[in-house]
Amino acid sequence: MKKKLALLIFFFSSSSAQSMSMVEFDYLFEHPNTHIADICITQQCGGSYLQEYQLLKQQLQIISGENNITYDLYESLNQLNIKRNRIINSFIRNYESGYQSLMGISEKLEKNCEFSTQYLTSDAQQCLGDDIYEALEIEINNYWDEFEIVLNEEKLTRDQVDNIESIGLSLIDSMGKVTTHSTKLNDSLTLNIETSANYIDEQNRIAEEERKAEEERIKAAERKIAEERRKAEERRLAEERRLAEEEQKKIKNRERAQKNPGFRDLKPGLHYDDVMKICSLEKLWDDKSVESYWHECFGIKNIKFKASYLDNYLDMLTLDMGPITDDGYYLDVFLEDDLNIYTKMKKSLGDKYELEFEYSERDRQLFNEQEKSSLFHVYAKGQVLLEVKWITKDYSKDLRLYIHYLDTKSAKAFIKTNKPVEAVADDF
Repeated sequence: MKKKLALLIFFFSSSSAQSMSMVEFDYLFEHPNTHIADICITQQCGGSYLQEYQLLKQQLQIISGENNITYDLYESLNQLNIKRNRIINSFIRNYESGYQSLMGISEKLEKNCEFSTQYLTSDAQQCLGDDIYEALEIEINNYWDEFEIVLNEEKLTRDQVDNIESIGLSLIDSMGKVTTHSTKLNDSLTLNIETSANYIDEQNRIAEEERKAEEERIKAAERKIAEERRKAEERRLAEERRLAEEEQKKIKNRERAQKNPGFRDLKPGLHYDDVMKICSLEKLWDDKSVESYWHECFGIKNIKFKASYLDNYLDMLTLDMGPITDDGYYLDVFLEDDLNIYTKMKKSLGDKYELEFEYSERDRQLFNEQEKSSLFHVYAKGQVLLEVKWITKDYSKDLRLYIHYLDTKSAKAFIKTNKPVEAVADDF
């Protein structure tokens, strides 16, 4: 059966209705023949028209079988040709559609035949032979031969057109028989497969495997959800511990910060959140070591404040006290001016904190020569710094006074880096 059906499919694919051989009569009813018929049939004509008409008349007599060619006959033949073309075009459409349907069921049947070997015995497969295809093959070949003959006959009569239509319909009907038989055969084969013990066992096995796979998928999903919940709970608890530890650290640093020097309650060691409650010394960006903008605090207009943070804790508080002088006097002049901000702050800090060290005479000379940018008075083990600094502005330099409050670690680091080492007599 598979072989016979394959041969029929091959026959239909090779016998394309689009490219089949046939006689066409359209040219007889197109210009210039329509013009010649209009002139020469209804009235006398001569010259080249008469010669052309004689040829047209001979062809019309051949295809119609009539000797007397009237204009009504010419028009009747034209309408008959239109009908013939319509019948042929309808046949081509039905043929191509039938071929596509047959191809579809053929593919299904072929797959089913191969599939049946897994579940059915040879007797039950119904794919080893089928006499009906042989009969249909003979029938289709006969119709096709007849169809090609009538399409190539030099005839255009009602009987001839009816014959074309009849044979074409019979050919399409034969193709439909092949499709119908193949469909029934495939349905029967499918039923035999699906009701066979082997197939049912196979489907039950597949269903059981799918059930177990789905069960395992559900369990895996539940395990995943449980694991995600466990991790989320761990993260929540870890975050709670972190926040609790951070809060404890804030409290301890708050207590420690109270012992540090600073400006009022604003002291190194405070957490960033505590600093922001006192003064809006907001970070420039979020990082471990970062500064703030210069900002006014406590409503004081003539002092600017800046914070330097380390791990979210205030590490250094800097106060910009403004310019020391507007006329660029050297620092040695300030030593005798009790009204100067520098001398006033030096006295104020000296009264409050123990001096650790200060700049030397040589440092002062280098500073006055602008070979040294800053001079420091260092108090309270490095936690308080009074700095005089040259500031370049618009191609000129001004003296500016800063006070720095440092946390203990930074203070120790500053002392270690900046405390002068003096030579002793034994060094020479």
